[in-house]
This record gives sequence, structure tokens and C-alpha cells, in this order.
Amino acid sequence: MTGRPGAVYLCYFPISDPLVDSQVLAYLRGLAADGFRIHLITFELSLKPEAEILIRDRLERDRITWSCLYYRPGGSLLQKCGEGLRGVGRLIRVILKNDLQIVHARAHPAALMAYPVARLLRRKLLFDVRGLIADEYADIGRWSRSGYLFRGVKRAETFLLRHADAIVFLTRAIVSDLVSRKTLRTEDVAKVTVIPCCVDIPRAPVGEGRREFVLAYVGKLGSWYLDEEILRFFVAVRRVRPGARLLVLTQSPGDPLRERLALLRLSDRDVWIGAVAHSEVSSRLQEASAGVAFYRPGYSKLATSPTKVGDYLAAGLPVAINASIGDCDLMLRENSVGVSLQDFSELEIERSAVRLVALAEEAGISDRCREVARKELDLGAIGVAR
Repeated sequence: MTGRPGAVYLCYFPISDPLVDSQVLAYLRGLAADGFRIHLITFELSLKPEAEILIRDRLERDRITWSCLYYRPGGSLLQKCGEGLRGVGRLIRVILKNDLQIVHARAHPAALMAYPVARLLRRKLLFDVRGLIADEYADIGRWSRSGYLFRGVKRAETFLLRHADAIVFLTRAIVSDLVSRKTLRTEDVAKVTVIPCCVDIPRAPVGEGRREFVLAYVGKLGSWYLDEEILRFFVAVRRVRPGARLLVLTQSPGDPLRERLALLRLSDRDVWIGAVAHSEVSSRLQEASAGVAFYRPGYSKLATSPTKVGDYLAAGLPVAINASIGDCDLMLRENSVGVSLQDFSELEIERSAVRLVALAEEAGISDRCREVARKELDLGAIGVAR
């Protein structure tokens, strides 16, 4: 296909981050295959020259041109400004050299670099919001909502939403909320597209005929992710299905979670914790009966679209999640493919564990979960197409 415009995609994350693989490269490969000229810029902590060559060659085979800049985690405001200026300079050079028409900025830091470049060079700016970064820091306790950092980032966020040419959010829930708060005006809503975190849907049925009950968790541990509550929920599942096991697929250190096992009278035989490549997640989930995703509650979670929920549904697994996580409540309830916990009280955990086990053992549940994944979260039909 010819005639597609060229785009530069600016991502303030390293290319080795699992989410960059599943939520950046997967989309860009689809767009490149559809005829778009794509140049990806990432920010790296460190890469050996031979690693850069391998990455560049691999992406060129996918018709994606890649370059990178380097950054330091943390650092002073002055250092961050320096990184931003280097990002601006790289964007200008890449756009002019390749005659690219669209600047796609993933999240707030990239959008702050991209905005002046898009206006200077008269290019279209796509602000891919991902999450509300200031609210995330406030919800986790790192920033005060009355502090200058929070207020400054929220002002920048509103400015970007009103001046971007196109906006992508992950959930309808956050769009509705921002409209009600008048952060998004009528003319801003016209620029918005909602694209949830999508996944590849396996063509062949998976995970059928499971003999034992296995609860799966995929993703990071700690911080936003409620390890203790996941273990409590698993214990409740074992009261319904004695002998059930927990499968934890994570890149995070597993020792803190292992230390909690003895306190809950669990052993390594009951819980498997380990790291797997993103490409292996789908096959490992064939061992499971259901998936779990518990997040620290907070306003910012209205903007969250958990990739792991798509992974679970695509594998044919019903999901347990806590309430007010993006659009998940509505999707799981309307399609009867999961349970939503209103809180983490013992009674709510017990009730939800009973419901999830019953749901996982319903005839046809795997097909229903996969159909919801195809309808709501398919990478090709939803993610790339939109």
C-alpha cells in the first residue's frame, strides 16, 4: 500500500521494557505493514554498540527505522531539561531528514518534547496519553495534590490536551470523567480516540480440559500491584478448590512475595514465581484456569487499561479485578467473563473467589472469554485499525 504518511514515534522508555514490546512495537509493526513509514525514537539507560546494531537490524526487517537517546533515572530538573532538549533536537533532525508528517508522542514527557517541534515544523501532533502521570504520583503518595509539581504537570496536561491535533486515551471511563470536570471541552472530545491495551488473539483454542485449578498473575509486583491481596485471594480460592496453585509470571524480584508464603501457610509447591519472555506468556497461560489483576485504588486508575486482562481473556481465562480500573468493570460484567471486587474485605474476597471458580468451571467460558478479547482488545482489528 502506498500514499501513507510518515510518522515519528517518541517513547520515553527503553526498547527492552516489556510494555514497549507489547504496546509499542506490536502496534508499529502493524502500521508499518499497512504502508506507514515509521521512525521510532526510544530513551535508553545503556546499550552496547553490538546490541544497538542487532536491534536496528531486527526493526528494519519490520520496516521500522529506530534510533535512541540516553537518559539517567531520577536526576535533577536540569538533567531532565537537558534530556528534553536532546529529544527536541533529535525529533527535528529525524522529521526533516525523512519528511515525516505526524509526531506521535507516547505519554506526557514525550508530548512536552514533541509539542514545540510539531508547531515549529507545522506537523500534526498525536498525544498518546496512556495515563494521568501527575495523578498516578499523587495516588501512590509521591506527590502532593497541592504541590507545585502536581499542579504544574496538570496544567501542562490540560495545555497538551487542548493543543494536540489528535488524542488517544486507553479508556472511555477517563474520557467521561475529564468531560465532566471540563478538562476536555467539546472541541477536544472530537479529537479523541479510545484505544485500550490490545493483545494478539491466538487463532487456535488454548487451555481446554484443565484438570486442576490454577490462578495466574502476569506482570510487575509491588508499588501499584497488590501482592498481599493477590495472595489473600489465592488462599480464598484454595478454600473453594483445595490443591489450587498460583502461577506468577513476572520480571520483578520474587523474593518479597516468597517471604509472605509461610505467613499464609503456603509453600513453593503451591506457588510458582518466575520470569518469562513476553512471547512466552500466552503459552504459559494455557496452564491456568483464571487470572487476577489487583491494583492500588486511586483516581488515576480510571485511565488504566491493563494489558494482563487482555492476555487472560485471549487465553480463555475469566478475570478477577478490583473495581474502578478503567473500563474493566463494565466489560467483565456485561460479558460475564470476570468478577469485580468492590473492596478487599475478607467477605468480599471470599464471595469473589467463589464466583470466579464457578465462572471458570462454566461450560463454554473459554470461548466466551476469547470472543470478548476479539471484540474489545484485538491488536489488529482494534489497536492497529483505530
